[in-house]
Amino acid sequence: GKSLPKAVPAPQFAANNRGKRLMTLDAKGELGREVLRRLIAKADVFLTNYRENALNRLGLGYEELHRLNPRLIYAIASGFGSKGPVADRAMLDPMAQARGGLVSVTGSPDRPQVLAGAAMADTTGAGQLIVGILTALLARERHGVGQRVGTSSYGAQLWHQAFELTYTSMTGYVPRSSEGIHPLAPGGSSGVFRTADGGAVAFLDTLSPEVWTEFCERAGKPELARDARWDNAYKRLSTDNPDALRLQVAEIFASRTTAEWEAFFSDPYLMFQRVFDYEDVLDDPQALENGYISEIELPEMGRTKVVGNTIELSETPPEVRPLACELGEHTEAILLEYGYGPAEVSEILKETEDAKSREFQSGGLQFGTDD
Repeated sequence: GKSLPKAVPAPQFAANNRGKRLMTLDAKGELGREVLRRLIAKADVFLTNYRENALNRLGLGYEELHRLNPRLIYAIASGFGSKGPVADRAMLDPMAQARGGLVSVTGSPDRPQVLAGAAMADTTGAGQLIVGILTALLARERHGVGQRVGTSSYGAQLWHQAFELTYTSMTGYVPRSSEGIHPLAPGGSSGVFRTADGGAVAFLDTLSPEVWTEFCERAGKPELARDARWDNAYKRLSTDNPDALRLQVAEIFASRTTAEWEAFFSDPYLMFQRVFDYEDVLDDPQALENGYISEIELPEMGRTKVVGNTIELSETPPEVRPLACELGEHTEAILLEYGYGPAEVSEILKETEDAKSREFQSGGLQFGTDD
């Protein structure tokens, strides 16, 4: 990767904290705990990814907070779920990808499996937690009581692969890494292919016999179009010899540039897409016109692009709000809103600063002690 000046917020922070008010407290300190309880008593949702035993030690377990605020939605994101033999095991995104089976079907069959290129488990788990929170809020409107909501990165991986796991359960077939468009559809004419100018394209073969013939002839392979083993899309998808077909199709794509293939596959009903890198995505008119990519202002950097809101709302359209750049930027304002006087605010801020001084730096990330 590429490093940024220390004064510039980290990309992960900038991507995930727009529009938020940032408050810092010492949850282990007497004043910090009292403030938290006052906030929670009036809150709709308490959201955390702390381990439950740590929350219980801090007096922030579900039962205790439910007594404090029976209408509270207590939302907790875990690594592997609240039960089971590895419920307390440490987890980062790659661990959930590995245990959830995703890694076993990723990459090429002739090389070691690879992790997905983004934090699939964490982001999917967070999305599921949002759904759980909204469901619990709706239930509260109907029944008047809050509840505990839990999701895990591991569980989200299983949800993400519900079709594939069910297929294995019903058929006994265990898919592996393949170069096809999908582990359960390894047909040699579909997948990602290199083009003559070094680009790449994703292609799902649904070509009619006429278009397949023209496709083959473009690369000087008319005999492939006449090969009875592969003369329709179903045969190509279900072929017993996908490697041989893949070699032929790879040679066809390698015979023309990416732009030439984009022109050939201009019919919107054909399943073809040039592979975009992140720079392409940030400048993609499709993303810009839908508001999927927006701009914000960052200190010491100026304007930068971020992912906007990808959900459309007809009556209450979302907006991209500014980024709060400092942890604790709004602590004082929030404390005053909740009735604390200036002297009390000063004491709370001092306790928080003292707690920060006990933290240590490791590899650019801040950690607190675990006890």
